[in-house]
Amino acid sequence: MLNLLKKYLSILGKKEALLIVLFSVNQLIEKFGIFIPYVHSYFDDLIAVPATLGLTKFLMYFIHRNTYKHLYTPFQIFVVICMFSVYFEWYLPEKYPYHYRDYVDILCYVVGGIFYYHFIQKKSR
Repeated sequence: MLNLLKKYLSILGKKEALLIVLFSVNQLIEKFGIFIPYVHSYFDDLIAVPATLGLTKFLMYFIHRNTYKHLYTPFQIFVVICMFSVYFEWYLPEKYPYHYRDYVDILCYVVGGIFYYHFIQKKSR
C-alpha cells in the first residue's frame, strides 16, 4: 500500500499533492462554517488552477501512459485560466443569483497559473 502511494505521489508530484490537500482542507473548513476573511475569499481561487492542472496531469498519465508529456505549455495554462474566468466569473453569476462576480478572482487564477508554470512544473522542464 505504501509503495502504491509513493508511486502515485511520484506521478502526481509532491507540490501538486500538497495543493490538492490544501484545497480540500480549505473546502472542509468552509463546509463547517469557519470563516477566515481573505482565506475564504481568495485562497481557493489562488490554488484552483494549480490544483486542477496537477490533478489533470495525474489523470492524463493513466489515460495516455506511454505517450503523455506531463508539462503544460503557457498556452494550455492560459486556456485553463480563461475557462475558469468565463465559467466562474461570467456564466455562473449570470445564471444563478447566489454567485457573484469578483474580478480579483480572475487575478488569482492568473497568479495561480503563473505560479504553477514557474514554480511547480519548473523542475520537470
